[in-house]
Amino acid sequence: MDFDVARVWPEWETDGLLGSGPFGKVYLIRRNVDGRTVFAAAKEIRMPPSGEAVAEAEKRGISGETLRTYFSKFKNDLKWELTMYRTLRAQHLVSLDEFTVDDDPEGPGWIGYVRTGLFTPLAVYFDKARSGGEDAARLGAELCSALEACADYGMVHGEVKPENVLVTDDGAFMLADFGIRRCLEKAGSALFGGEAYDFDAPELTNGRKYTAASDIYALGMLMAYVANGCVMPVGRNPEMIAELDPGLGAVIRKATAYDPAERYIGAAEMGADIARLELGKKPARRAVATAAAFEAVKRNGGTVRPEAAPQERKNAKHGAGGLFAALGKKKQKAAPEEAAQAPAARDDAERDGGPSSAASGWRRLPKKVRIILLAALALIVIAAAVILIVTGKKNAAAALRLLPAGGPATLLRSLEGGIG
Repeated sequence: MDFDVARVWPEWETDGLLGSGPFGKVYLIRRNVDGRTVFAAAKEIRMPPSGEAVAEAEKRGISGETLRTYFSKFKNDLKWELTMYRTLRAQHLVSLDEFTVDDDPEGPGWIGYVRTGLFTPLAVYFDKARSGGEDAARLGAELCSALEACADYGMVHGEVKPENVLVTDDGAFMLADFGIRRCLEKAGSALFGGEAYDFDAPELTNGRKYTAASDIYALGMLMAYVANGCVMPVGRNPEMIAELDPGLGAVIRKATAYDPAERYIGAAEMGADIARLELGKKPARRAVATAAAFEAVKRNGGTVRPEAAPQERKNAKHGAGGLFAALGKKKQKAAPEEAAQAPAARDDAERDGGPSSAASGWRRLPKKVRIILLAALALIVIAAAVILIVTGKKNAAAALRLLPAGGPATLLRSLEGGIG
């Protein structure tokens, strides 16, 4: 593990590697807040992505100083993109908690650090439960709202793909990494070449800029991917998806039209068409982000620290994030204290001869005995009533003296206690 988050954010610690991509790596980090463990994700972004890329550029005769000047020009672009990303607030956009961009001390270029909440990756969410049309419709509707938020700022996302879709513990889909790819490719493609993705619109291969139409195309292709069990349809053709709902198929075909002019005008129009479908209405399946993160750290050769294991079990049981699991743990500590205080209160009441004493003694009797006693008391009351009717109040008073100490009040309290 080569990332020490404390150098960037001193209050945080690095737990291990979650995954990596073309421009950097993502790590699981944690910190302690008033005795509670809070988990998050930290993304390390490098430009250029590797030392090999710099060596290749130098072979072409480009000096280190020239590379430094070149990359510094784009550092402010990334800062601007991340600043805009941080201002965006939408239900299905991953919020950026904090970021910093610094010069790379080991060579030309820079390193950016981005911190966000912890979520479950889309691939992990559907790893043991095959996705289908219902999931595709819900994903499309929720990510349309995220793209609408981008459109409100006159911005595009630029990289709608499975790796940038995360899932909350409640099962909601979230869009991450707004604008980062556009900036990084602008900085690196001229020297190191760009990278094409299956979800890119056709016009992007010709060097055209990312637009709202290219985001719509990518979302439509992502919906086709999810509807097909998280496998790209043969030939990227939605018609090849088995048992695809006709209405959902129509939405996907319009979103992925070859000509941008034939696609949806925007995410709002696409979202409205999805809302009219009889799909995506079922309750979302829950996820457990911390459990998924611990597994990812293990897969990448790391180990989960011993104090994290109880946290993992609690998260898996309750489906809550690290902070909420820790809060639950704090509440559970108070329960034994309250339980310890309860017997003492009952003992005090019994010593004082209060109602708790009679109720406690009654409840300690076997259930069958309580039934017999209640039946006997009921017969005495009936007998007293008969005497009252037949012979008048004088003899009734004598009959009432047959009741246990405390008279009818004791009987009523016993009846209130019940048989159970």
